[in-house]
Amino acid sequence: PVGTTIIHPLRLIGSNNAQSNGLWSDITPLVAYWGLNNDSNETALAVWNPIIQADVFLDSGSTIPMPPIAWIPNSTELVFRNPTGDVQVSDMACMMSSCGQNPLTMGVTLAPSSANHIQITTSHAYYLDNQIVYGVDLACRNTNNCIDSRFVIGTQAVPLSMLHGRGEHLVFTAYEYDANNGTDRIIQWVDLSCVPACTPQTIFNGALAGTLSPSGNFLMIDIINEGLHIL
Repeated sequence: PVGTTIIHPLRLIGSNNAQSNGLWSDITPLVAYWGLNNDSNETALAVWNPIIQADVFLDSGSTIPMPPIAWIPNSTELVFRNPTGDVQVSDMACMMSSCGQNPLTMGVTLAPSSANHIQITTSHAYYLDNQIVYGVDLACRNTNNCIDSRFVIGTQAVPLSMLHGRGEHLVFTAYEYDANNGTDRIIQWVDLSCVPACTPQTIFNGALAGTLSPSGNFLMIDIINEGLHIL
């Protein structure tokens, strides 16, 4: 009823950042979160259904953070890192009733452990691996060959820099000549409607790319020696 408050304690504890924890599916009441498993004294990833009060979890095997990455939009499929660091996807649909096996242990690998800044759309995953921006068609999870079927979106990306996607747009920071020269920075923009044969376009020189607005028409950038701007 309206006005009724019910509190459900969660199995995993130990995170002091509840405001940044909890990743909700957009079509189900499922929530993915991470914390400390008191039974093992290791961090773990968990998925909880508050309606039937059921959960599954996956220990990291260590004390490193294990936050979920993303739900594939309009689905019950969760993208996460497994205990070895590989990026995997599992269908959590059984969590709407009961699971014969833990779906978090049955994931399909989307990307290697070296992948960073993973971006998920309804049809593709995009990520930065060293200095290369890769894309992969999510249909690869049906044949379990995602790493072998990935394609290159862009090159000469600044190592550990940010990658961000919104709708049919993707932006990242690249360099022209020297990855170690902090002033050699260009912002690359990709029209994802052309995947897998996309060619990045330089839209700004001397700046680092930030986040795209939901419409994809505005971009936060950090112009070198000048600070934050909106492009």
